[in-house]
Amino acid sequence: MIWKCHHSFCDGISVMCMTLALSEEYDRSYFVKGQDASWFQAIGVRLMMPFYIPQILKDTVLARADDNMFTRNKSKMTGNISISSTEGINLDAMKEFSKKMGISINDLVLCALTTTLNTIFKENNDPVEEFKIVIPANIRFKFYPTKEEVKLENKFAAIPLTVPTTDKMETSYGKIKSVTGQLRGSLGLIYAVYALSFWSTMLTPRAVVLNTI
Repeated sequence: MIWKCHHSFCDGISVMCMTLALSEEYDRSYFVKGQDASWFQAIGVRLMMPFYIPQILKDTVLARADDNMFTRNKSKMTGNISISSTEGINLDAMKEFSKKMGISINDLVLCALTTTLNTIFKENNDPVEEFKIVIPANIRFKFYPTKEEVKLENKFAAIPLTVPTTDKMETSYGKIKSVTGQLRGSLGLIYAVYALSFWSTMLTPRAVVLNTI
């Protein structure tokens, strides 16, 4: 079975658990081996949320859009896309290499992205040193205990991340690990972004939301 899921439908955890629920044995360690947050940890993160609201508002008001060849020439961009590809990727080798380098697979993909974009920028004489992306961050405190309790839902926060461009893969690992490491240590911020997004959507009239899409 091949399944592709978009976050407008449900998040990665939901779809993994749904797939797992189709098997005879509902063992979440087949996909994820992490532990659930304790009651104390969940309460602690929730109590931290108000302290991050000023930071979120400040970052939102003072945020500046990227200035590069893509954002600068939106009106001139066409629907034609030039794609460069490579041979198939050995996922087992990728996983083994990421462990050796002490980074996640997401970090490894981000390293490839920033190195590739840096090459494109240089080919177009665009002196860009960084760009912004948005990463979906999980805010679940626990997994679905049983297959009967699995639900298709979205429980993630979209967190903006400023990524430095790198000349080659060999020099990207440390830089990207440092950037994503800051995100992993910001659970309170992640939950605050999720909570603000959730309640803004719940309290905003549906007609207003539909008109802004």
